[in-house]
Amino acid sequence: MNSAIRVSIFTLLLFLAACAPTTTSEVEPAPRLLPPEGQQDWSAQVNGLEIRYQMTTEDTPQGELMATGAGAMWSTMDDECNFYFLPKYFQAPAAGMEQATFEYNVSFVIRTVGYCLHFFVVDPEGAEPEVQYEWASAWAELYLERCGYVVHPLGWQNSDSTCVPPAPEEVQL
Repeated sequence: MNSAIRVSIFTLLLFLAACAPTTTSEVEPAPRLLPPEGQQDWSAQVNGLEIRYQMTTEDTPQGELMATGAGAMWSTMDDECNFYFLPKYFQAPAAGMEQATFEYNVSFVIRTVGYCLHFFVVDPEGAEPEVQYEWASAWAELYLERCGYVVHPLGWQNSDSTCVPPAPEEVQL
């Protein structure tokens, strides 16, 4: 093989190697929804409504709860909006599912806060389930447009935000 061709191939290989990503760069950790550090119970005010969060166990009786199947439950007992989370809700997701799991968990919290706002602020007399779902979904969409997947304004510590959740009056059905 001609030495000029060998030099050209060698130069090309060096150039391509320089363009390859390095293995020493730090990979940003996948986002996770986690309770405030060291807290088992916490609360937040959202549009004047107190939202209470509590870590619990599967055998703890919490009254009439609506199970989501994801390790989280919520209730509107005793004129309060209460979330109950099982430890499995915060387990690390399967590899490759980190972002999807995070978005699912955050969407659950946002939409359920929407349900609570509808139940206690918008229509305390009680609306049909379809209306509640439609309103909570519309509020969640507004929230995601305004705040994205940041749930700091709802009492969580996934990241700081100056975002203000939508007021109930902003929801247009």
